[in-house]
Amino acid sequence: MKNRRLSLTIILAAGALMLAGCSGDPGLAALKGPATAEDALPAMVNLPDDDNAGESRLLVTDGNLQYFAAQDADHKRACLAVVSTDSQDSWHAGCGSLNTSGEIVNMSSAPLAMSAVLVGDGFAPELLEDDGWKKIHDNVFIKSQ
Repeated sequence: MKNRRLSLTIILAAGALMLAGCSGDPGLAALKGPATAEDALPAMVNLPDDDNAGESRLLVTDGNLQYFAAQDADHKRACLAVVSTDSQDSWHAGCGSLNTSGEIVNMSSAPLAMSAVLVGDGFAPELLEDDGWKKIHDNVFIKSQ
């Protein structure tokens, strides 16, 4: 009987910890904190979901490409915009749900000759790296086409 109570207590405690982890602030940690002037999306970039434009951040620059992330006010959707520093007309953007685990946005761009994935916080990098993706930021992986 003691073992059964102990097992039940452990199960309930583990369930409470999992629920506590799920009740945290959703969204990407990289988008928290004050934005700087360099975090603003270039004017020519139109995100598929206009509500995301208010909270953009420049996550990383890799070669001649800048990777911006943005999310909507209620932290349910996030977007990734890839912008060429060589040509103001070369950019690509996609959006996805923050309710998914792992990949939020997975997109390819022929003009930019690249594929990019925006992932959630705590994503296990080996899941993509084993398939040839390169991690350039905690939330961004790329692959040349």
